[in-house]
Amino acid sequence: MNLVSHFEIQADEPGRAINFYTSVFGWKIEKWDSEEMEYWMVMTDPKGGSGMGINGGLLKRQGSRPPEGMGANSFVCTVVVDDFDAAEKKILKEGGKVALPKFEITGMAWQGYFVDTEGNTFGIHEPFEHMKAAARAKRTAKQIFINLPVEDLKKTKEFFTKMDLTFRPEFTNENAACLVLGENIYAMLLVEKFFKSFIKKEISNAKKSTEVLLAIAVESREKVDELVKKAIAAGGSESRDPQDHGWMYARAIEDLDGHIWEIFFQDESKMPEEMKKKREG
Repeated sequence: MNLVSHFEIQADEPGRAINFYTSVFGWKIEKWDSEEMEYWMVMTDPKGGSGMGINGGLLKRQGSRPPEGMGANSFVCTVVVDDFDAAEKKILKEGGKVALPKFEITGMAWQGYFVDTEGNTFGIHEPFEHMKAAARAKRTAKQIFINLPVEDLKKTKEFFTKMDLTFRPEFTNENAACLVLGENIYAMLLVEKFFKSFIKKEISNAKKSTEVLLAIAVESREKVDELVKKAIAAGGSESRDPQDHGWMYARAIEDLDGHIWEIFFQDESKMPEEMKKKREG
């Protein structure tokens, strides 16, 4: 997938760095128990959202800090902000310095670079309004929500968390949990009483009958086996024998409420020629 998933901030004085980033950006930074070193987890979205933000770590620098005025010699992280000027004022107030003044990325955004209290270079980026509107439109376009009844919401959330899946907190409360399945695809897990408020019919008992099969595509055969193993360890069960068609490999699990989830991998390069011809028209 080749996606950036983590960053680390090197600090001469971790406490000073923590104060800088919490004051400027409002990030949540918590100590992580480790026998090997002092380490702090950095959460760029304190509310736990599932947007563009990535999380990282903070640790005490082992060597010397980069000489002042030298060009950056490592990856430089850029933080998206709502108001460039307001963010700059906070940075300077908390002891940061300007590395490259505010400039325009033509037609797109304001950009600038700064040095934090530990000598690290970072950027801030304020998209222009039409760019923000386009991003909002992308987030809201063609969202699919699958609604499923559950008996015990707490246990159900624990089950899917153990399968490495996450939830959108803004749509999660004591009555429902919004399970993230992919970009703009979600499963709303509703406690039965709440689910019943949307329908006139009786709720189907998924442990006795099946109305819908849910499927999740993953990146490899190994990932299929890994998720099935985690589901079983979390209290689920395998609902049928694995299916191996050469180009497609699938297994299915039953969750705590009896819903069946098929987990599959497709290698389209090995797809039968007849199917390739249909796809290509």
